[in-house]
Amino acid sequence: MLSMNNTTPLEKVHIHKVNVVVKIKKQIVLYEEIAKTAPKTLPVIQLGRISDKLFVLSNFDVYYGVKQYGLKSIECEIFDFKNDVEFIIEHVKLNKNPIGFNPLLLYGVLDYLESQKIPKSQALGLLQIHKTTNNKLLDLELHPKVIESLCSLHNHLAEKLLNFTIPYYIAELISKCKPIEQINAAGRITTLIKSSNITELKFAWPSVEEIEILLSNPIFREESKNSVIVEVTNVVSPPKNKEND
Repeated sequence: MLSMNNTTPLEKVHIHKVNVVVKIKKQIVLYEEIAKTAPKTLPVIQLGRISDKLFVLSNFDVYYGVKQYGLKSIECEIFDFKNDVEFIIEHVKLNKNPIGFNPLLLYGVLDYLESQKIPKSQALGLLQIHKTTNNKLLDLELHPKVIESLCSLHNHLAEKLLNFTIPYYIAELISKCKPIEQINAAGRITTLIKSSNITELKFAWPSVEEIEILLSNPIFREESKNSVIVEVTNVVSPPKNKEND
């Protein structure tokens, strides 16, 4: 994987269809302001080149900020990759901790790698997430609509908070329900959190006990009993995190 520094037209840079980073509004506004007032101090964006096409590898918040401001070109470091698999593995390894990482999007990564004949057991090692909380999350049997709902919640919080992660125990408690109950549980939890007054100073996740009480409510059980699913599956495939370039 060779690298080189370059100045690249922003219009030539894309977001790969398989990625684990979402837009964090406050970070984007921060880098938009830096692009406006002191562009030479912006962090260098890392790009991956696959067959002459450039994709953001890391520093997504910088990319979104300068794009929102309207800069025509960016200072970047370009790394060459043989194929999409190599790029995606490196992308995940570089973005597991920074602000903007959504662990739920790892399901889509595993789906893609499996389509490229890389089994989950091998992928976990390549992505360096074996024996971690993310590994535990990926072992949960969740309905696809649960992942969709929690991703929607994650995106909602990204509009209001700077640094957050949906707690593992929320997904774990949902996974203990039957498939139809999982969908309703995720919906109720998402509605509960979205309806609260979310600010950096006031926001707090419901406790384990609060979630358990919510899911044990007779009204919730009756909702689940009366709901209908056309197709039930435990294979998890969350929506891909596509961006319009």
